[in-house]
Amino acid sequence: MKKKLSLIVACLLIFGGGFLLGFLVRPDGFIDMLFTRIAGAETDQQDTGDDKADEEQPNHVEVSATAKQNLGLRTKRIGLSDYTVSLRVPGVIIEKPGFSDWQVSTTVHGVVTKVYAARGQAVRPGDPLVDVQLTGENLVAAQSDLLATLQRIEVTNAELKRIAGLAEQGGVAGKLQLQLEYDGKRLAAQRDVKKQELAVRGLSAAQISQIITRRKLIRELTLSVPHFRGTQISMPVSNATARTENTEESVFTVEALEVFPGKSILPGDDLCHLANHSVLYIEGQAFEKELDTIAAMNQRGRTASIEFGTQGAGFVRRGFPIVYVDNSVDEESQVFRFYLSLKNDVLQETADQAGNRYRSWRFKPGQRVHVVVPIQELTDQLILPNEAVVQEGANAFVFRRLKMTKHVHVAGQPHVHDHGEEYERVPIHILHQDAKQCVVSRTGELKVRDRIAINNAYQLLLAMKSGSGGGHAHPHPHPH
Repeated sequence: MKKKLSLIVACLLIFGGGFLLGFLVRPDGFIDMLFTRIAGAETDQQDTGDDKADEEQPNHVEVSATAKQNLGLRTKRIGLSDYTVSLRVPGVIIEKPGFSDWQVSTTVHGVVTKVYAARGQAVRPGDPLVDVQLTGENLVAAQSDLLATLQRIEVTNAELKRIAGLAEQGGVAGKLQLQLEYDGKRLAAQRDVKKQELAVRGLSAAQISQIITRRKLIRELTLSVPHFRGTQISMPVSNATARTENTEESVFTVEALEVFPGKSILPGDDLCHLANHSVLYIEGQAFEKELDTIAAMNQRGRTASIEFGTQGAGFVRRGFPIVYVDNSVDEESQVFRFYLSLKNDVLQETADQAGNRYRSWRFKPGQRVHVVVPIQELTDQLILPNEAVVQEGANAFVFRRLKMTKHVHVAGQPHVHDHGEEYERVPIHILHQDAKQCVVSRTGELKVRDRIAINNAYQLLLAMKSGSGGGHAHPHPHPH
């Protein structure tokens, strides 16, 4: 026993002596070494705590059935599909120049007595616009000259008939017959000229025939919707003119009405403004660096797509070739404009008690769109909607639903269990992304046939971090 106590005392003396010797030889270095040892121990303890916190960082979230309904959470088993890398540029719907706008003017002098058309009304060629009481002297004089010429033609023809028997005997009667025949030809030519003059002054062929048949001046006439032939239009005709073929391209809308009953009009005055919106243009706006892509699309025989409306509430139409590209650039915005032709659809058509029709078109000038120009085709890709992806800094994730279904404990209600689902966060590598979709690399953890949440990924991330979600979040892995 005494030998053991002696050995312990000897060791203490040796350790204490070494400590005293080290302090006496290098006091500063010895103290630094001592504090370094202590700091190192604290650092090791802190690192151990951080590693433990990382291990406790949640990577799964359990979502109750109630929470899933509140979120409107949808899942889908992903597969491979084709994807088109495209250029998306803004655009606007405009009226087709030389086709959509028609200003109807009058060629007569008179006073408006009745207006048939109303603003917003759908009309076709031949439909009446206004009644006009003629007050112009020139038109009245032209009608009078025509009637006088017709009367002289009748007198000449009657005289020729009277001397027809005498002319066969020769003499004076024969010379008179030749003179009357010459006068008849001259008067017939004058009649044709007078008819053309009335046509130039705004009367239709039917109205001119009416003057010739009834031998009366026209005091009032009806100005109607002009005839529509392709992209050409003939100016005002009467209500006696037959209506054109019932096609969508021949339907006009009264955009503005410039007259009212009692208004005096002169040749050249506007009656109304008509619009034909059966065919419109889409004006795309691209920068100079994008022109090559647009030109290449036409050269390859490809067509563009048009996105209408806002994201989530819009729709897409495909198959639009580019008609032409402007040869000038906008000086202020430095954009190049290109144009696509758009065939319009009738949105609705109603009628009032008088039988007047009112038409509303689906696409309207001024409406904003996006033009999608295809660039490259990618086959067999993982395509995900943007709502399925959540980005956090440089990382991107989706939430994959586990195969097992659990009874999720509802927070705050210890005795209530809600049959729910469990999701795990899966990192992904985004290869390409547009306004609606993203292309994900197939070399990561996400695989074909995995079932993922295709919307509200950000809400799932918040629920996972807060430990909510109608259930609870936890870090330990689960089998798939």
